[in-house]
Amino acid sequence: MSTDVSSRVGLLEFLRRSHALQAQYIAGHASSSAPIHVLGNTSADLDSIISAITYSYFANGRVPSGKGRPHVPLINLIDVPSGSELRRLRPEFVTALWWATNTDISESANWQIDGHQAANFLRERLLTIMDLKALLREHERAEGGRLKEWNFDTTLVDWNALPLRSKDGKPGRGSIENLLDVHFDVVGCIDHHVDEDFVPPADSLPADNLRIVQPGPGSCTSLVVRELRSRGLWSDKPAADLYGAVGSVGPENAAAIYEAQVAKLALAAILIDTTNLTSEGKVTDVDRDAVAFLETKIEHGYSIHRSLQTAQHPQWSRNAFFDAIQSAKQNSLDFLTTEEILGRDYKEWMETSSTSGTSIRLGMCSVVKPISWLVEKASTSTSSTIRDQTKQLLSDIQDFSQTRELDVVAIMTAFVDANGQFQRELLVWSVNTEEGIQRLVRRFAEQSSKELELEDWTDGDKPTVAEEIRSILNSDTSSTTGWRHLWHQRDLAKSRKQVAPLLRKAIST
Repeated sequence: MSTDVSSRVGLLEFLRRSHALQAQYIAGHASSSAPIHVLGNTSADLDSIISAITYSYFANGRVPSGKGRPHVPLINLIDVPSGSELRRLRPEFVTALWWATNTDISESANWQIDGHQAANFLRERLLTIMDLKALLREHERAEGGRLKEWNFDTTLVDWNALPLRSKDGKPGRGSIENLLDVHFDVVGCIDHHVDEDFVPPADSLPADNLRIVQPGPGSCTSLVVRELRSRGLWSDKPAADLYGAVGSVGPENAAAIYEAQVAKLALAAILIDTTNLTSEGKVTDVDRDAVAFLETKIEHGYSIHRSLQTAQHPQWSRNAFFDAIQSAKQNSLDFLTTEEILGRDYKEWMETSSTSGTSIRLGMCSVVKPISWLVEKASTSTSSTIRDQTKQLLSDIQDFSQTRELDVVAIMTAFVDANGQFQRELLVWSVNTEEGIQRLVRRFAEQSSKELELEDWTDGDKPTVAEEIRSILNSDTSSTTGWRHLWHQRDLAKSRKQVAPLLRKAIST
């Protein structure tokens, strides 16, 4: 495929054009071919969002080869619009985008991460599922209220199955909740989760589209980078000669700076998912190779910046970059409700029990704070006791589950404790009190306890408080409130990517 970079634009300009193109296409005014939507998973975490943007940037107008189509990244948030709400709920992404783009070729391109300007800035460049729905409804109103079904081609990143499969049985066709009048036809996939057998075989996909489903790498963005490189969409060669055109911003020099922007954004996802390449059991050679490639691109872009007479540019620091994004992610939870915290990094599956035929909806929440922190946050009253707070947390989890019509909910925490040690906790609750479903959840505990190295939860620094929390959160007999249990997970290498298949298997067999 062509590696020409002369027409490359900055990351922010690409996002602005993609957003505008989507609106034009829906209104019937687009002059180009139909876009391919690049869609991450329902957790809409950093890896999903950045995988979608990175792939879209380099595939745009170049895939398929010879007749490249526009690629539009979509953020998979069904009830969150871009703008101020996106900034509030995904501050680590906004921080990563700011670090990636705020030093541009011209100072006029810089933007502020806080305030009204940022909300408008994001609203003009980013598209969530809720935004897409609003555009579709606006078009319907303009057409006199006539309802229309839409078919969009899509490339999935960081997942490999749409939650609602098409009733017509067409392979790779499905839809997502809150957007049932849109049918997504999967034309490609890059993912690092267990294969759900939803994406059609590679030989039946349109030309030049990918079917890469490879469990293992810590970050899907690492796989995206690898595939872009292997297909010549992102060349290993520098976009500009460091010693040519010094002091001028020619197309190749501009391209080098633009590549550095995308490289920084991609690097953010990989570093967060692998804890700056230090997470034992998660980091693979795919991740290391991607980081090495991206840092080369970043250093090259910085060198070009320093060669320009008007540029004032600090030295690149990967650790400072990681710390800023990690801090934004961890501190953001202080300003969210319990339901927003649980829904912030959330995935859901529908399983069918092979013995009873019962359909079981499972939801899994990932949280970067300990259970004890969730307990303390559950009540804002200064007079609340630990018992009151723990009961309130249970009530909040139950409300969250009922809103999503869950039968089983699991909460996985991952955090660094006061001693600087990485920890994991796991709470599993059969909120559906039917005996058959409770039995399946207990089966998970029996089958997976050894593999995950599950131990009864406690807090050595506060044993009395821990006993109070444990006595309320644990309900180990079938009851009117459902079976539930809280553990420490001592196998720290297993994240939701490994735990979810174990729980899904237990409740579907």
